[in-house]
Amino acid sequence: MKKQQDLIFSIILLLLIIISLIFFYPKISGRYLSFRRQQILNEFITDTKKTNQINLQKYWQLREFYCPGYTTFDRTSAYKNQVFLAYFCPTFKSQDQIIIQAEYDKKIDQIKKINSKLRFKNTNQVIYKLDSDHIKIIFVVPASRMKKVIGYFDYGEKDKDLTKDKYWYNHTIVSSY
Repeated sequence: MKKQQDLIFSIILLLLIIISLIFFYPKISGRYLSFRRQQILNEFITDTKKTNQINLQKYWQLREFYCPGYTTFDRTSAYKNQVFLAYFCPTFKSQDQIIIQAEYDKKIDQIKKINSKLRFKNTNQVIYKLDSDHIKIIFVVPASRMKKVIGYFDYGEKDKDLTKDKYWYNHTIVSSY
């Protein structure tokens, strides 16, 4: 009888731990619970509206928690003003690029032209509904702000000139399914 009670207790405890992980650990809940993904995205957009800017560290968390995926990184591309970082998962795709002033001006002009289905917009950042199933996030910020978020570079020595007088451009598409 005692062994049976211990077994039942162990099974219940194990189930409680698994359920807790699914609901409270962001990477797991984002992957398996679609309502949780939507909640994570809505919290990000609400926070962005409150602060009137995309918090880049919270964006990075959004990417990881909404849909855990994988990243490809190419240091050489960063120096050629090409996409150097791409994030992929079934419901979240983003590309990061370092751009020069001329490209910055073009990107800002593109952001200025976006006026429909807006969720958030300021001079260099926008979040809008692309269609019924997709949200688009675009931001262009001074590349020096990458230091707080992207740890792939040696900003002190080897890559110290990478961000000088340049901009960080990110283009993201989030699927809501």
